[in-house]
Amino acid sequence: MDDGRHPLRGLVLDWSTGKVEAWHTPSTPEIDTTTFARAELEAYSARDGTKIPVLVRRPDPSRCASAGSSEARERPQTGARAPAPCPVVVSFHGGPESQARPGFSVGAQMFVDAGFVYAEPNVRGSDGYGKTWLHADDGPKRLDVITDIEDAARWARSRFAAAGKEPRVGIFGGSYGGYSVLMGMTMFAGAYDAGVDVVGISDLRTFLRNTAPYRRILRISEYGDPDRDADALAKLSPMTYVDRTKAPLLIMQGASDPRVPAGEAIQIHDALERRGVACSLMIFPDEGHGAQKRENRVLMLGGAIAFFEKHLGGTP
Repeated sequence: MDDGRHPLRGLVLDWSTGKVEAWHTPSTPEIDTTTFARAELEAYSARDGTKIPVLVRRPDPSRCASAGSSEARERPQTGARAPAPCPVVVSFHGGPESQARPGFSVGAQMFVDAGFVYAEPNVRGSDGYGKTWLHADDGPKRLDVITDIEDAARWARSRFAAAGKEPRVGIFGGSYGGYSVLMGMTMFAGAYDAGVDVVGISDLRTFLRNTAPYRRILRISEYGDPDRDADALAKLSPMTYVDRTKAPLLIMQGASDPRVPAGEAIQIHDALERRGVACSLMIFPDEGHGAQKRENRVLMLGGAIAFFEKHLGGTP
């Protein structure tokens, strides 16, 4: 049965009276989740021809975050508004042995509600696509596939262009996704127009020295040995490329993070600040690896969205 909005799950029908009674309350009683954007599976081509799967959620065109930008100005002759492409946020998952999935996501929907196209690539190194894909980025092999980050931006600018105009594109992610943000903003400077890094690694060498001992051996198998792979670790560290960075960056970090110590955030923030790059740092004194407390999650997500609205959307 259906009431026109939600499937009537958890309802009991009394056959003798014809009365329907709810036995439990929906997990989101205050909102209509049928209006949420559905994740659609697409793919983009890496520079070596490999197809990279990406989940895409789109906003209603009328709610596009660029609707108030100068790109949507009136045309002189017709008075019609030129269509402006919706800005895109490319979100990289953590791990890297993890996977973006098309299920319910409060965070993804918040970006969509704010008027952003929200794209989540499962770059090489992600779980769920077989052992070859999973181990494609182990150690120095990451040098061969790290370009998946830059290729995602190139695809987004072409895929979501409108009326001959490319969208502005931001990069977002936490943990290894935060590392991806920092690589996107440094090694691949110019690929993205703004970035928000949450508890990301800024230098694989200092990270391997300072991460909690219980994780060090596991992470060495993923990123490389500090002695044997020193050259590759340097080439794969955002700190190596801070002099390239020009676009604005927001960094968020938990003070007591045992996985990615706060020093990773501080050292790249300070380096960018010395170079005059617009870089803001938010440190949560009562958090570790990410935000667990509701009020801090609100600040993190809200802060990220506000940052992208300012740098990717319309008039702040």
